[in-house]
Amino acid sequence: MTKPKPTLFDRITASPEVLAESSVYFEEEHSLVLEGSDCGAIFDGGWTSPFIEYNYGTRPEAVAATLARLKEVEK
Repeated sequence: MTKPKPTLFDRITASPEVLAESSVYFEEEHSLVLEGSDCGAIFDGGWTSPFIEYNYGTRPEAVAATLARLKEVEK
């Protein structure tokens, strides 16, 4: 029986380190305005991932923060 070839999912979930490296991206500065109001906010751009709440100035900082988050123990 032949072993199936690894999928993209298999590769990016091979370890927390690989997932952290694969998920970090650069987000441009953007603003958010609540519909029908004058309220809003400007969000600085920077490096982030779906697993962290903040942007970081460098990619390595965002990867490290993502890796730390992925290794947190759920309560």
